[in-house]
Amino acid sequence: MASASTLRDTPTFSVLPCSGSGLALVDASPVVGNHDANPLEALIPRAVLDHAVNTYFKYLFGLVPVVHRPTFMSDVAARREELPGQEEWTALVLAIVGVAMSQVPWDFVTMSKSDLRDMVQKCFDRVKAFVFEDFATPTTTRCVLLYLTAIMATRLGHRGIREICLGANWGLIFKMRIHDESSYIGIGAIEAEIRRRIFWLALGFDKSAHAVHGTAPHTTREHCATVGLPTAIDDDFLTDDGYAPMPAGANTSILSGFRYVSRLYGLFGHILDMRRLDQHHTPSGDALKMRLIEVEELFEQMTDLMAGCPEELRLREHGHGVSSALDWAEQSYEDIRLLFEHPNSRTVVADSFLVQQANIYTTMHMTRLLTLRYRADLRTLRAREFHHQLGGVGFFSTSSGVAATATREEPLLDEEADRTAAELLELLKTIPLQVLAVNGDAVVNKVRFVAVTQLEALERLTNQANVTSPSSEQDTRRLQVAQDHLFNFLRILTEIETLFSFTNEPLQTS
Repeated sequence: MASASTLRDTPTFSVLPCSGSGLALVDASPVVGNHDANPLEALIPRAVLDHAVNTYFKYLFGLVPVVHRPTFMSDVAARREELPGQEEWTALVLAIVGVAMSQVPWDFVTMSKSDLRDMVQKCFDRVKAFVFEDFATPTTTRCVLLYLTAIMATRLGHRGIREICLGANWGLIFKMRIHDESSYIGIGAIEAEIRRRIFWLALGFDKSAHAVHGTAPHTTREHCATVGLPTAIDDDFLTDDGYAPMPAGANTSILSGFRYVSRLYGLFGHILDMRRLDQHHTPSGDALKMRLIEVEELFEQMTDLMAGCPEELRLREHGHGVSSALDWAEQSYEDIRLLFEHPNSRTVVADSFLVQQANIYTTMHMTRLLTLRYRADLRTLRAREFHHQLGGVGFFSTSSGVAATATREEPLLDEEADRTAAELLELLKTIPLQVLAVNGDAVVNKVRFVAVTQLEALERLTNQANVTSPSSEQDTRRLQVAQDHLFNFLRILTEIETLFSFTNEPLQTS
């Protein structure tokens, strides 16, 4: 394991007041004083560390609830890292700091992008050194550390390390039987809840990567069949003895959104597993009919997922009311400039429920579109069977004869896919760009997936019009307009990626 002395061998910084609401970090080597007793302060000034922890709970905890908040904050205040044998705890705090500093706008720490990257890189290096050391006993905290290290690796561009951490994490999950709810019997309620959270976080990451990037999944439906959803009750009501009832009239738990998105990934994982199996073993006859029924039922469950959700998770109107996609793109670009140049413009981002809405609803639209594509493939198979054209044709064949037959089943797909894309456009207008920015790479990738789906639909309709008749020009024009809008939004989301990049300085006011 990494020793506490290893964590001390780093330059230190002083925290100086600066104009505005921020803090400025300056190199203060040689250090005046002795931080040997505290491995965290040997790496990060206490004021910066406290701000990073508070930022995590303010913006990210609802998305990545990997700790029990009261216990964590108590241990931070007690400086638990100064006790013997607390290397794992020290690594956990550094991982929280590194993720917070790399994921959200760091407006209250005035430092260059290069200095910011250096700070995150130091946290990443210390945590990676710990998790890559040999160990005797696997722990849930080590699973959390591997997951957070994967997030930091993504932000820093260390793709290989990310994949190693994700794979190792699933190895520990299976080793500790975190995927098996029966293994939770006899352990404390806090430990059980953290296990559920890290499982569903890992599952969501796994399914998103499989859908967006086509990577092989680490887990299948059977692995989550017995794991309960995370509980939508605040940590203040959770002790090792269990959950205390929330008082009447209590506010909606900040963890309610995490429960909803976990449920969504559970449904989506089921769809992806069925689709993967059907690619290898093409269904036919009664099996094909039953598969279509299953997919229809799951699609309906996805669509109705947020029915009856708490008021805080329902979409609210926050848009600018602009009249065109170009106006919206220009206004959104100004929003992003404002986000990084004027700290007072960020009050909307403090609404953690709004941040969760961006996560839930962009995920929902991605899952719906992929499910529509899968259902279209199954309907094409059914059409081939009906017309005695199945023969030796593969599951994803696009021969002209099959395509002509399959078009009889595709208008409904086009209408629903078009409606789903249009709803996503409205969603992006409804949720402020500042909030989408806090969600970072995950939202960008999901919107990009929808854009690719729209491109494929547009190409299919164009080819169909050339083969049959120009009767689908209205549909083609509608999809073209939606695609133009998506391109505008993707331009804005690309700007968000640039602004959060460690290789570009923030926009300067002219």
